[in-house]
Amino acid sequence: MSRFVELIQSPTVTAAVVAAAVALTLGWLQRRREARAARQDVFSAAYAAYAAYREMPYVVRRRGASDAEAERRRTSEIMRDVQERISYHLAWTRLHAPDVGAAYGELITQLRRVAGRAVAAEWKRPAITEDGQMNVPDIDLTELDSVANAYLFAVERHLHPCLTRLRRQRQVESTRS
Repeated sequence: MSRFVELIQSPTVTAAVVAAAVALTLGWLQRRREARAARQDVFSAAYAAYAAYREMPYVVRRRGASDAEAERRRTSEIMRDVQERISYHLAWTRLHAPDVGAAYGELITQLRRVAGRAVAAEWKRPAITEDGQMNVPDIDLTELDSVANAYLFAVERHLHPCLTRLRRQRQVESTRS
């Protein structure tokens, strides 16, 4: 038994144990960083799908008049692709990050209500025939901004919970003074 104790107390064994612990810790940290980066990529892609749908009223308004059938097919194919991406991200966020999934679900619900209404209205308008009609100042989707910010905050809170808590604590402290 004393030989075993001597072996454990030797500098070589101690160095090996420390090296193994460091290697395991660094490996764990690297895997954690990679997993966070992968989640961040998916959350970004989910936001991109939201942004693509948000652009649809403009796409419909700017459709060409020369070949209406081709424009309807092109536009509906864009919308189908966007809807597919949104559906994927709704399911993914709900399964892998329920807090983010709830915020994304609310964002998409509001998006379909607000932008969907605008898309429907734009289909009733005639297709554009002149370059001057490309400007679209009368479509207002700003009521989506608050739910978009809520989604982004949920993503931040999920990816960086400590930073989010610190920011919130600083905000509370600054309002008290």
